[in-house]
Amino acid sequence: MYAALFDSESGLPTPALLYDRLVIALARTQRTGTAVAVMHFSTPKTCDTRAVIAAARRVGTELRADDTVGRVSPHQFVALCHVRDAQEVPVVVRRIADAFEHAQADFSLAVRRAVSGPDSRARDLLRQAQQAPEVLLSDARKSTMTQVIASRLWPPAVATPPLR
Repeated sequence: MYAALFDSESGLPTPALLYDRLVIALARTQRTGTAVAVMHFSTPKTCDTRAVIAAARRVGTELRADDTVGRVSPHQFVALCHVRDAQEVPVVVRRIADAFEHAQADFSLAVRRAVSGPDSRARDLLRQAQQAPEVLLSDARKSTMTQVIASRLWPPAVATPPLR
């Protein structure tokens, strides 16, 4: 059972577990009036896989305990993050970028994102995140990288409802 839910190389959740957690997170948003941000982030295939996995694991430590980071392919990861609204998304992306910066690896990072709305469905939200315009965050070791994230990620890909 563990092997079906967690990637054997990274120990991170598999796409099946990510999907299940997204369905649960979307149900929670209906009760709380909050949103879920789906962050699809990737690195070039030429990067050292061990360094990328280490950075992705670090992303998990930079996010909240109820957020999830999973591996969808060798160099692609998805973070499911509970947010109050779309304005919080740049903060989450900054945390992801910081985690990659602390990995001390020299590779670039691309982020795509989608934010749930009142009638979002898990499969559609994952597809939106994969197809969203890519924000290329240059060399992960440059400290200026995190300073430009907010301007590149605003406005949000999908508008979220106001808090109730």
